[in-house]
Amino acid sequence: MEGVNAQGMMTGASALGTDLRHDHPISFAPAASGAIVNPPAGSPVKLDDTRQVQCRSCHDPHRMDADPTTKKFLVMNNSASALCMICHNQPYWTSGPSTHKTSTKAYSSVQGAHTGYATVQTNGCESCHKPHGAGSPPRGLKAVEELTCGAAGSQCHSSTGIGRNVEAEFRKAYSHGTYNQTPSSHDASESPVSTTPHTAGNVPGCSQACRMPRLPQRRTRPTPPLRRGPRDQGRSRACGHRQQQHCTGAERHARVGERVRNLLQVSW
Repeated sequence: MEGVNAQGMMTGASALGTDLRHDHPISFAPAASGAIVNPPAGSPVKLDDTRQVQCRSCHDPHRMDADPTTKKFLVMNNSASALCMICHNQPYWTSGPSTHKTSTKAYSSVQGAHTGYATVQTNGCESCHKPHGAGSPPRGLKAVEELTCGAAGSQCHSSTGIGRNVEAEFRKAYSHGTYNQTPSSHDASESPVSTTPHTAGNVPGCSQACRMPRLPQRRTRPTPPLRRGPRDQGRSRACGHRQQQHCTGAERHARVGERVRNLLQVSW
């Protein structure tokens, strides 16, 4: 039989083995939250008698083609990740909606898809994620962090033309810390107002770099020391007034600026 060895054991990519770190977790009770919900009553996706997720929550070993495209013994059709969305209520995916949910751009196995579907929309979550054999286990991504978006992962945002070639921008000599460092400058779970990744020492000065415009640096000559003669005795070095006289800060700054310009012979 195809995909089975002489001992009746599965072979190929379908043989997950005993190391399931790169696969969707099983034998756990979902922690219901805004992004995670339990399957509703009557759903083909079911928890076991102890309310835990198991292989059979998503797979039916007796029927291969409930999803006629993937033919992976799923309990229901997973076009546009309909099966995944039974439990995963990801914020902004539907309410936005996300471009990755609605895009009809071609995305097939030729371009890096692994499901059998042919568009970004029908691949759904699996444009970036893999429930089995994920390249980056913590979030089930095809590759580590932002590398998922480019040639090492989904291949969408590289030179394939499926989406904008973001990878080329972040491969330039001067760029934000994403493709050229791991972990990157930011994490998907951080708060928009969090500075933790920066104060942790990943990117020294990054918080200032993100907020301040990069202006061209002006080259200036060092200011020579002010020359003092007999007539300058008793005068302030800052503004030239006699020390018993008082001037405002604005007057002092103006006088200092005038003296420096005269010394440098610069016309501003």
